[in-house]
Amino acid sequence: MESLPMDLILVRHGESEMNLAQKRSLNGDQSDWERGFAVRQTSRCRLTDLGRIQAKIAGAFLKHEFKQFDAYYVSDYIRARETAGLLGLGGHWYVETLLRERDMGVLASVSKKVRKEELKYELKRSKLEGFYWSPVRGESMADCCIRVERVLNQLKKNHSGQKVILVAHGMIINSFRVLIERLDVRDPEEKAHNTEIVHYSRRNPHTKEISNNLKWKRTLVPWDLTLKDTNWQPIKRNMWTEEMLLEVLDKTKRIVNNTEEE
Repeated sequence: MESLPMDLILVRHGESEMNLAQKRSLNGDQSDWERGFAVRQTSRCRLTDLGRIQAKIAGAFLKHEFKQFDAYYVSDYIRARETAGLLGLGGHWYVETLLRERDMGVLASVSKKVRKEELKYELKRSKLEGFYWSPVRGESMADCCIRVERVLNQLKKNHSGQKVILVAHGMIINSFRVLIERLDVRDPEEKAHNTEIVHYSRRNPHTKEISNNLKWKRTLVPWDLTLKDTNWQPIKRNMWTEEMLLEVLDKTKRIVNNTEEE
C-alpha cells in the first residue's frame, strides 16, 4: 500500500515585493503602486532584501536539521524559485506548477487600499462564502485543495517513505493543512509567516514508532523562533458525531420552507 513520505517539509517563500507593497499600502503608503508596481504580474514578484535574508536563515536551519532530502519540489513562481535557490540545500528541484499560489482573480496585483475602496463587493462575498469563495476570474481555497490533493497523490506514488521538501505559498500550505489535518474549513485560516516551516512526520518523535499516515507536526519560523510553538504536536483529525453535525443549524437560519399545501 502506498504511503506518504516519512517526512514532509513545507516552506513558505521569503518576504516578496508584493508582501512589502501590501504592508505599506495598509499603512497608508501607496507609492509602490503609483510607481507602476500594479502592472507586475504576481507570478513574477521577486524577494525583497529581507526576504533573501529570511531564505538564507531558513536554509541554514534546514541543513543543520535534515542534512539532505530525497526529493525537492518548488512552485514555478519566481519568489518561490528564488527562496529555494537561496536555501543552499544543494538539491535538484522539480518545478511544480500545481504548487503555484492561489489565483486571486480581480484582486491580484491590486493594493489593499483599492480593494477596500473599489472592490467592496468581492470582500463582502469573501466573508459570506469563506472557504468556497472564488474572486471573479480566480480560485477558491477549495480549488487549491484539489490541486494539492494531486500533489499528495504524486508524493504517495513516487516518494513513499522518503524525506521531501516543498517550497510554496501561504494559501497552498494552508491547503496542505486542510487535507492532511482534516481541518474544519469554517475555521479562520492561519496565516503562515514568510519562510515558515511546517514539518509533518509519520515517525513518532518520542518513541520512533512509524505510522502509515502523517501523525505528527511541528511548526517554526527560523528567523524568530518565538513566533510559533516549535514543539512536536500529534495531529488530531476532526471527526463529528451526528449531534455535532447538526450544531451548525443554530447558526444557519432557514429562508425557504414548505407550505402546508406542499
